[in-house]
Amino acid sequence: MKKFTLTLITLVLFSLPPLMAQDWSAPKALEHEFLTYMEGEWVGTTESPMGKSKDQLIYKMGLDGQFLMQEATIEMSGVTYTGSGFLTLTPEGTITGSWIDNFRGIFQGSGTIEGNVMTVTWESARGKSTRITEKTDDDHMIVIGREETPQGTQESKGTYTRKSALSESE
Repeated sequence: MKKFTLTLITLVLFSLPPLMAQDWSAPKALEHEFLTYMEGEWVGTTESPMGKSKDQLIYKMGLDGQFLMQEATIEMSGVTYTGSGFLTLTPEGTITGSWIDNFRGIFQGSGTIEGNVMTVTWESARGKSTRITEKTDDDHMIVIGREETPQGTQESKGTYTRKSALSESE
């Protein structure tokens, strides 16, 4: 028992200096032009092989500006789909994130931002899908979805307008 205690004390003593030397200050908030562009409320529609939906998307920076938090409400044929998740940048500058929804979906995503286009591939037990979000101007974006299914790839296209831009035009 003495040998175990002595070993434990030695491990703790050698572990303390590196722990104490770490910088524990919060990282700077994300200042990526594309991610901050997405902040706000968006409304639009998506057309897919299943029909046309009415969509509302909300994006806001969260957790001290470290993540772009996302919420979606999509209504089609009397069914309401809701989901939420987050995106952030890795130290290498790529996108990583997670998503959950009211169909018990749990997704992990990874991707890139190149200019005005963000491409994220989402994977779950249900399979794989890719979302390509394109900034068309300050108040509009297009989202192309590609879902891998047993019948092949199904594609959807959503067009969105920033809600504040709709209020200004009324």
